[in-house]
Amino acid sequence: MVLLLALVGAGLAVVRPGPVAGWLGGGGADPKATADAAEPAPVPVLAAADPAAPAPTPDGVRAALDPLVRAPELGDRVNVSVADVANGDSLYTRGGDDGTVPASVTKLATAVTVLAARGPSYRIPTRAVAGAAPGEVVLVGGGDPTLAVDGDGFYPGAARLDDLAEQVKHALGGAEPTKVTVDSSLFPGPVYGPGWDSDIPTGGFGAAITALMTDGARTDPEDARKNFDDSHGWAERSPQPDLTAGRAFARLLGLSGDAAEVKRGKAPATNGARPAPPRPAPSWAGWSRCR
Repeated sequence: MVLLLALVGAGLAVVRPGPVAGWLGGGGADPKATADAAEPAPVPVLAAADPAAPAPTPDGVRAALDPLVRAPELGDRVNVSVADVANGDSLYTRGGDDGTVPASVTKLATAVTVLAARGPSYRIPTRAVAGAAPGEVVLVGGGDPTLAVDGDGFYPGAARLDDLAEQVKHALGGAEPTKVTVDSSLFPGPVYGPGWDSDIPTGGFGAAITALMTDGARTDPEDARKNFDDSHGWAERSPQPDLTAGRAFARLLGLSGDAAEVKRGKAPATNGARPAPPRPAPSWAGWSRCR
């Protein structure tokens, strides 16, 4: 029986397999579907508004914010807009109509959008699928910057490539992989933002934006974690995070020399379900993922 495995945090769950009968050769019965592992209910992180609390007023908000936003240390370009979340009424504005680069607060709008679209229990998958060539493994990035190579990653509890590699080896059934291809095509746009400093591709507080990377593209995640307080988050970054992740995955699969070098490519189209390939049974089949 061929099973699709999923890693959710530190737990291992068996989920519904795809139609991969015969891919490992030898025929056999079709795999039976299993129920998806239940996601735990999300834990609330913010308390609900107190219905008995007094409603905010423009005068009250102004009294609280004016002394803060008028502080000389902030300069003369402090633009603020405050609205009542209950009804959308404007409570306070200072330069609210001025065009302003929002800087890191953009993360708040992005996070709210993702939560609204996907829900709080959604996990970003990183997949390994059978490629077009015999023995080819395609590592498909889903946009998870916290993905780790192993247990020495930067982000605690992150999904790990070494766990995914073990799933692939199990799916291979003893056959040897021949090469690794990386598919980071989920993010087709430029990898650097307009106006970024020239050092960002290799160092600083950001990195090239790709759909496949490990440890936020840090080249030494263990050192970055240990020295975070002293460095304030600065770390050397890989200029090509997707290829760096692919090389690490190839090594975990036991590839070396020329076989450990990876190239960018595209995973075979699935159209919602993976059909049997129009060729003799490849060295492995099915697909695995970590989330």
